[in-house]
Amino acid sequence: MTSERNLGRYTRRQVEEFYARGHWADENFTDLLRHRAGISPDKTFVTDGERELTFAQLYDRSQRLALGLRRKGLEAGDRVAVQLPNWVEFVVVAAALARIGVVTVPIMPIYRADEVSHVVADASIRMAIAPAQFKGFDYVSMFDDVRRSSQTLESIVAVRASDDGRDGFAQRGIEVLDDLLVDVDPDAVDAELDFRAHPDDPFVIVYTSGTTSRPKGCLHTFNTYASGARALKIAFGHTDTDVQFGPSPITHTTGLVTSVLVPLLSGAATHIMAEWDPKRGLAEIERFGCTVAVTATTFLQTLLAAADVEPEADLTSLRVWVCAGSPIPAAVVEKA
Repeated sequence: MTSERNLGRYTRRQVEEFYARGHWADENFTDLLRHRAGISPDKTFVTDGERELTFAQLYDRSQRLALGLRRKGLEAGDRVAVQLPNWVEFVVVAAALARIGVVTVPIMPIYRADEVSHVVADASIRMAIAPAQFKGFDYVSMFDDVRRSSQTLESIVAVRASDDGRDGFAQRGIEVLDDLLVDVDPDAVDAELDFRAHPDDPFVIVYTSGTTSRPKGCLHTFNTYASGARALKIAFGHTDTDVQFGPSPITHTTGLVTSVLVPLLSGAATHIMAEWDPKRGLAEIERFGCTVAVTATTFLQTLLAAADVEPEADLTSLRVWVCAGSPIPAAVVEKA
């Protein structure tokens, strides 16, 4: 059961009821991943169209990265900004940070220096993890500029860095993600870390869109975040035979909950897309046999429009598509 210091807004009685009803559980992200890696090690868990990881591979890489990050000085309660597109590396990073009790602070890839500087200052970010390049934008240089005026940001880690770019990064004091993975057996990590994050400890800080004012950080424990995923798993009838379709950014609550936590709870697979292209979406739904999706209405609208000009597209694997976050026109429902 949770400790008094972690009750937050809830009373002891409320917390006990959450546990009793199964809304909360004494399991954290690492517990779930270790369980899945144990019972379905060779099952592909996450794909992004370019790379894929089985449950065992994700567990292995996240364990070794967790140890590397701990050796770099990160401690439980520290905050790390993760500004990545829907790449498998995001899941590796989130799992690694959770393993050592570090709080993930996801930042939408569309944000630039103004929004990023605000999040870095507001959340007291110690480390930032970002693409070397994505869609022609230099995220690493942006964070390097932010670091110069930040009182807390110490380290920057580049993801999918080219061989040519490594030397330049080293000269600027920028790490490369793959270099932080310690070359040890993942089971040996447990002995050195000797730590288990409590599911009622801080897990993630998700920032609001900031449409009316500065974005505000919403702190979640693993239990407060996963409770929504548990409810959706039941509502969808989600099982280990499902394949989640995830074009929604996993740096946002919708994507992170439905494209990572729900399939992890179910033992299902998940396919994420770094860039939304409805025509490619049609092809990837068919290729991966996707069954469930949760998106803003625009995704479904543009997918249906693409299907009109691609009548041979096979979407028969889909059984559930949930639209949220914006009005859903009746015509879209009828067409779907």
